Amino acid sequence: MRFIRYLTAATLLGATFGCKDVLEVENRNNPDRQRVLRNAADVEGLAGSQFQQIISGTLGSTARVQTGMMTASFENASGLANNGLGPRSGIQRQPIDNGRGNAYQTENFNDFRILSSVARNSADILARAKDPSFTLGANRAGDENRLKAWTHFLYGVSVGYLSLVYDQAGIPRPTDTPTTIPELEAYQAVNAYALAQLDSALAYAALPGTTALPAGWLTGPGGPTVSVARFNQVIRSFRARMRAGVARNPAERGAVNWEQVSADATAGIQEDLLVRMDPAQNWDYTWLATTLHFRDANWHQMTYYIIGMADVSGGFENWLSQPRDARTPFLIITPDLRFPQGATRAAQNADRGGQGAPTGRKYFRNRDPGGDQAAVGWANSQYDHYRFRAFADAGRIGDFPFFTRAENDMLGAEGHIRRGNISAAAALIDRTRTTAGLPALAGAVTTGTQPVPGGAQCVPRIPVGPNFTSTACGNIFEAMKWEKRMETAYTTYGAWFFDSRGWGDLPIGTPVHWPVPNQELDARALPIYNLGGVGQTGRRAEHVRLRNRRPLARSHAAIGDRVARREKPRARHALARGPGTLLRASVAVVLLVLPQLAGCYRYVPVNSPATPVGADISVGITDRGRVALSTGMGPGVRRISGRVLASTDTALVLSVASVQYLETNVPARWTGERVVIARDYVGDVGERRLSRSRSAIVAGLLLVAAIAASLIAIEGFGSDGGSDRPGAASQVSSKQKLRYSASQSTIRICGIL
Repeated sequence: MRFIRYLTAATLLGATFGCKDVLEVENRNNPDRQRVLRNAADVEGLAGSQFQQIISGTLGSTARVQTGMMTASFENASGLANNGLGPRSGIQRQPIDNGRGNAYQTENFNDFRILSSVARNSADILARAKDPSFTLGANRAGDENRLKAWTHFLYGVSVGYLSLVYDQAGIPRPTDTPTTIPELEAYQAVNAYALAQLDSALAYAALPGTTALPAGWLTGPGGPTVSVARFNQVIRSFRARMRAGVARNPAERGAVNWEQVSADATAGIQEDLLVRMDPAQNWDYTWLATTLHFRDANWHQMTYYIIGMADVSGGFENWLSQPRDARTPFLIITPDLRFPQGATRAAQNADRGGQGAPTGRKYFRNRDPGGDQAAVGWANSQYDHYRFRAFADAGRIGDFPFFTRAENDMLGAEGHIRRGNISAAAALIDRTRTTAGLPALAGAVTTGTQPVPGGAQCVPRIPVGPNFTSTACGNIFEAMKWEKRMETAYTTYGAWFFDSRGWGDLPIGTPVHWPVPNQELDARALPIYNLGGVGQTGRRAEHVRLRNRRPLARSHAAIGDRVARREKPRARHALARGPGTLLRASVAVVLLVLPQLAGCYRYVPVNSPATPVGADISVGITDRGRVALSTGMGPGVRRISGRVLASTDTALVLSVASVQYLETNVPARWTGERVVIARDYVGDVGERRLSRSRSAIVAGLLLVAAIAASLIAIEGFGSDGGSDRPGAASQVSSKQKLRYSASQSTIRICGIL
């Protein structure tokens, strides 16, 4: 009987490894890391392309978490299911579903993947650039300093955004091997690493002779060069953004090093950081398209939850007193010139001076009544954010404020308020406040608790507890929040979300961050978990480090994630639990093997360009194709597998099943999305065909395993065939044993049995 046991184990092991999905095509167009970074000019070129990837990974598509962050923080109001707009804003708030195949797993995965790719590239560039043998050429020491400063900046921004969005992330490091999968670390540790990279960027930028950033690296295609002094300001502003934005709740926000934030903001940008967008060159803010943000009120309108605080007529108070889902739109009467002026809707419709121009002061419009769309009560309003309409009409081509001076100023102002320097904060807030027609704070507000000036005409007017159906003039902190929201709306990634969670302004149950995408958890063999939702704990499982098996440091987010500890394995082995237990274990192993049975297919080269429609193929992507496909499919596409929908001399049209990227050996699963691949982008094509020889081998192996399992079930193991409970007798009859006959255990394998 011992022989039968060994035979069973051997056959199952053979079934697992004997039928792999082997790709029998060598693709010479896929460069490895050493080949890409061998040439110094290529290293510099790769570095120069990475800020575009940060734009792509944050704003470059609606398939990003940006859409959900906007509605979750009331920056946008939409009930549409598209890209998580409605589901992320519903009240009561629901958990983020992170299960395999969930409706918004693409949005969640794309940000993580692209930002991680930038971090990976940055780590590799730094490892190469700091190698003693590396040089850009004679008399280019200043350019080498620039390369290192710039790459540390990219590294810090990409890792920093990961820390702002996700509860955990893996940090690719310069010392990693090409196959290393970075272990997950809590967002606080990820943020600390990002800040350290920005520190290094400042240090290299300060070295004598460091040269200016070339045109386009930071400022987009056709954008100007960036002086070292200006680059230093940009680094300082991003460091302030990352340091303050990582907080998940008011306690964490209060614990931020605000002295450092204020210092960075003071030394930060003194004018907007403008990025020259051009969708044709993959620099884009897709949401601001005329067919999305500006399409109709189904896609975008402003909820009164935030903008209602501009009203001085009592309309906001009346709105607050109504049942939440039965609230009706009202006219905002306000001295804030960023809103249309007039005592009637018709008058406000007509007040469009400067409306739609990025440099104009009219940020909102009261839309024509014919454009209203029915929505749940609290989401209904007459107002749209219209500041960037001219940018949308221009095809989203032109300078766009990715980091405004106002945001930088409000970071400094918040730091001053928290440290009691009210006069310094008032001076910063007044820069935009007085331009908008509101009375100055300087000289009128000297403490943190005084109401802002204006009396009954004050802005903002804040809901007052315990019922929150009345309002009162806000203090200087609320004035800072108001200015920051008004000036940053729709300008950058997570503009309202990161601040709102730190200020405690998100509705109860709103997830304060996104979970690590299920694709990444699967790649690390970690359990999938959800986050957020009213009454939910997130069901976050304990994660274990892959390298040294020490438990990860768990984040202490406000949502109170509960740790589900794994049950310790029983000491006794399955062989000591009787034939029934071993039989079930054998069947379980067989079932685990079943997913491998698709491996009874192999890919064989296709030399003819006439790839048949309906064929399952795997396409190797050239370097040129990687660049062209990066916008829609992400950077570093190595292979695309799927079914052929159409085939011509110039292009292949695939229903995509999976995509393999350069940075990972684990293919990302797709769900049949239609992708057009130009023939110029194709390095090789392999067609998926049945391997009858391997299928027959596996069929035989598993048939032997099934027979062996049946014999074990009938004959037993010769000793201790009972339960693992002390004193328990075996309850398995011969008739029950015979139920597992070989004929009933036969499995149809690879379609040939």
